[in-house]
Amino acid sequence: MTHLKFNESIHVEVLENNHVFLITENDYFLLTGKIYAQLAPLLNGQHSTGSILHALGDQITQSHLFYALRQLR
Repeated sequence: MTHLKFNESIHVEVLENNHVFLITENDYFLLTGKIYAQLAPLLNGQHSTGSILHALGDQITQSHLFYALRQLR
């Protein structure tokens, strides 16, 4: 089972309830949306897609989760 995580070169900061800052050595990105703020703390290498869906299943739909994960690739 694959456990999902951000690349080790990316520093992740969740700001408020719907912003996530991704910071690398040379660049930065701001993700906007509650789904990203909910998802980011779970992308730490300890959770599979299934366990993330289970953890957030009552808050987001499966299709929204897969869309957000695809956007983060």
